[in-house]
Amino acid sequence: MKRLWLWAACSIVGCGAPGTQADGGAGGGQTGGGLSSSGGGSSGGGSAGGAAAGGTTAGGTGGGSSTAGGTAQASFEPMAPGWSWTYDTTDPLADGGTQLGSKIVTVQTQEAVPGKAGVTGWKLHTLVPGSQTQLTWQEESSIAIVRHRDDTFLLDGGVIDSTLYAPSKIRIRTVAADVMTAATYVENYAETVTQPGMQPSTATRMITWRVINGAEQITVPAGTFTAVHLERKRGATADKEYWFVRGVGKVRELAIGTNRVEVLRSYTHP
Repeated sequence: MKRLWLWAACSIVGCGAPGTQADGGAGGGQTGGGLSSSGGGSSGGGSAGGAAAGGTTAGGTGGGSSTAGGTAQASFEPMAPGWSWTYDTTDPLADGGTQLGSKIVTVQTQEAVPGKAGVTGWKLHTLVPGSQTQLTWQEESSIAIVRHRDDTFLLDGGVIDSTLYAPSKIRIRTVAADVMTAATYVENYAETVTQPGMQPSTATRMITWRVINGAEQITVPAGTFTAVHLERKRGATADKEYWFVRGVGKVRELAIGTNRVEVLRSYTHP
């Protein structure tokens, strides 16, 4: 979690299985920071591997399962004011036990991204009860969902840190070729972090993404879905895995080094 602003070159090369369809994005102005794909062409909006099970049906009770459907244009992380996702979290402890918690993500509004002239994104509020809150600015183009900025706060409102990603940081590539099993792509970006009382620090990142399974059945408390299962590597080391479902959003996340797990308990799309 982090802050400040700085622009740097970003290039992303998709080298997955060939595709002939582009999946429509929900937003607009940016293209995810100079993203390009060599994994296949694009021509209009059809369906892609890993179509969401369940579409946009609210899983408010966290109980119903859903194994069919989704629409061709459904987003991997749909945004509208008031939409929210509640996650159960599990953190392994040194004594062999586990610490259980929760995380609630709520979409607030669409607005100009602080520190990025001419860029608009969805503002998300994340609450980790008993720990911290975060504001995130996220955008969806026709080829990717990207994040532009994260600001992290103590529960009393004090700033922990802030990060600006230049030109942006990928959440998930969304074109058909990049959500197929075994597809890979690489992104490069700069992140500038600011902490209270300290000078901003900037680092460059190279991230390699791999689709472990483009249509994986997964069951979480919110239901049963067909997800795109992704692996993220920082340098040579895999550090995260994600499961995204069209029309729903992220349904599971695994931090490989710590075995921390988040699973979707419920979601509300009013």
